[in-house]
Amino acid sequence: MNNIENQKLICRYSEKSGISIEGTLLAFKEFVEAFSKAEGLYNFQVPKGSATPYARFLDQILLENGEGKLKICIKENRVICSGEKRYLDILVDNFLSLTQQNHSKGLHFHIEYHPDHFFLDEKAEPILLERIN
Repeated sequence: MNNIENQKLICRYSEKSGISIEGTLLAFKEFVEAFSKAEGLYNFQVPKGSATPYARFLDQILLENGEGKLKICIKENRVICSGEKRYLDILVDNFLSLTQQNHSKGLHFHIEYHPDHFFLDEKAEPILLERIN
């Protein structure tokens, strides 16, 4: 892989497990820079081969201003995140946190709805963010 590919996140999806987004520290930094205004389109790296244990790779994520809490859904091969700007900012801050913590074994955390969640809509797809080294 060249340096540009190393700086792109990879996204996998299955109905059972939800969305998995993984990448290096540089990849998460590039994503955060791309979404400094908390809206726009980002192209994921799509590797050749299987997405196992997930069903498939996704090729884009779209952040767009909307109404209400953050809705996260899949349309075709794209993750769509829509909601009030303050909730989009919180999502981007979750990605940002993976760039600010320094652990040699990588990091991961889950973004998933629970009753009375403060920024996610109840139908939001769950997301696993994982920084790999």
